[in-house]
Amino acid sequence: MDVKRFSGVYPAVITPFNKEGQVDEVLLKSYIEYLVPQVDGLFVCGSYGSGPLMTVVQRKKVAEITVGVAKGKVPVLLHIGCSDTETTVELAKHAESIGVDAVAAVTPYYYKHIKSVVVEHYRAILDAVNIPVLIYNNPKHSNFNVSADLLVELAEMGLQGVKDSSADIALFYEYMAKVKKDGFLFLIGSQTHLVPAAVGGAHGVV
Repeated sequence: MDVKRFSGVYPAVITPFNKEGQVDEVLLKSYIEYLVPQVDGLFVCGSYGSGPLMTVVQRKKVAEITVGVAKGKVPVLLHIGCSDTETTVELAKHAESIGVDAVAAVTPYYYKHIKSVVVEHYRAILDAVNIPVLIYNNPKHSNFNVSADLLVELAEMGLQGVKDSSADIALFYEYMAKVKKDGFLFLIGSQTHLVPAAVGGAHGVV
């Protein structure tokens, strides 16, 4: 993975909706056009982007509109995480088909999964696509905290990076200390931890 290409500041893109609860396609396109000249990349359909709230059709539409505006200008990092593996893989394949630069997936949420389930979830994603796959660590909402040792194991399987929203800078430092894979991308998931993360070697912030 070219970490220089994926480094920098990624706004957590907010998804606009109309009064009927559907994605406001015109407003979304205008918003992406506004953001692109000012940022290093886009993080789409994450927590602030209401990804887990949307239907699969809506998430695909947001991805298509974003790529249509941003392709070739800034990298698009699309969050595809769902509570089930099948839908996550479907979104990953769709992302690759439309030219998304990389995908990120939060660990399967709601239920408290054991490590082996999480490993197989990411194995399925990695086997399904050829674009870079990142793990999105957000234990507050997923009921699973990705340890540094697990991140090492997933990196050896083919994982290309991490977006960490644990709010635990010590854990983030441990990630960077233990994962030795060339080109592995380290993104901190909150601007409140940007300075210590950057000092420690982070490549960017969402």
